[in-house]
Amino acid sequence: MRQKEFSPPQYGLLLKQLMVCAVLICGLFGSLIFQYVTQTRKLKKEIELSKKEAISAIENAFPDLKGKRKLSDAIEAAQEEIEKEQKTWFAYSNKSRALFLQCLLELTSRIHGAKNINFALEQITIGDGILTLKASVKDTNQLKTLENELNQSKLFSYVEPQEHEQFTMKIVLATTIEEL
Repeated sequence: MRQKEFSPPQYGLLLKQLMVCAVLICGLFGSLIFQYVTQTRKLKKEIELSKKEAISAIENAFPDLKGKRKLSDAIEAAQEEIEKEQKTWFAYSNKSRALFLQCLLELTSRIHGAKNINFALEQITIGDGILTLKASVKDTNQLKTLENELNQSKLFSYVEPQEHEQFTMKIVLATTIEEL
């Protein structure tokens, strides 16, 4: 009845099963590693192509920026160029034009408000919150009268004092609406 109960076990089948299992596990990990390496290479190639495409798009938009090798350098240079253009175009914006016209009106009213001033204007410049007035008057009394008139304006927060009849005066504009 119990004939094979005490016979030695057969390890050959178990050994074959363990070897097949090891080969399958190695194959699985090998294919995962291969997939990882392949996808990483594709992703790196796509990143490089995207960087080159972005650099060429920046160079097309800003021809002065040719020759930038790194994307970060090209982006930084493009942002600087944009800031320059924004400053340039701000001069033509409605807010800036209104400020310029408001300053001209205030100057005109203050100059005409001062009696007996022989005022000769050469140049007016407005930039970065400072109005520069290049002009001349007949004598120092007229210059003091002009300075007093300009100091009374709410549009101007500071009027640079002058000593000569021929002058270049810097006038700091009020920065907030409350100062106006």
